[in-house]
Amino acid sequence: MNTLYSKTFIYLFFLVLAITFSGPIGIGTLLTVCLGGPILNYFILLIGSLYKKPVHPKIDIKIKTILIEWFQTVDKIGENQFF
Repeated sequence: MNTLYSKTFIYLFFLVLAITFSGPIGIGTLLTVCLGGPILNYFILLIGSLYKKPVHPKIDIKIKTILIEWFQTVDKIGENQFF
């Protein structure tokens, strides 16, 4: 089962739970249920197709280096915050 259907079914399940337990259901909830799966599926396919087509080895290494540095920075910021 692809992401489109599985994510949509998960959203529908939680929508049914919200209806069952009289939870808050607004426009955002309905938009998430209707559009969450298709949007997620679109971007997964888009990113997957971009990942399979390397632009240039040096550019790919530079992009990977930038992403690694960004994630390390985010981790450091997360360590300094107390929740």
